[in-house]
Amino acid sequence: MRSSILTTMFTHMEARLVTVVTPQWEEQESLNYIKFADTFVPDRQHQLRLMARLVADDAVKLVDLCCGNGDFVDHLLSVNSNVNVIAMDRSSAMLDAAKLRLARWGDRAKVVAF
Repeated sequence: MRSSILTTMFTHMEARLVTVVTPQWEEQESLNYIKFADTFVPDRQHQLRLMARLVADDAVKLVDLCCGNGDFVDHLLSVNSNVNVIAMDRSSAMLDAAKLRLARWGDRAKVVAF
């Protein structure tokens, strides 16, 4: 039996947080997401910009749980020069992708498994 994890997602159309229970993520799903994220997530770039605006300008350190391929952290670091982020994920494919994407940020982005 597959276990379940809680996922909190931001729905930009209704501007509220929704918590849903989803089946546990498999590595093949991670690889598919990395390859097709722009197709899987409508208005992805708009969502990244909107979520980054929710982070306080004076934020110093954030943790991104389930950081995926690091796209949000990458965008956040590009628009907020004060913040440092610990990006965490369980998927080795996502962690590898996030490490590659976030390497340019040096000490401002630390990618770790949980």
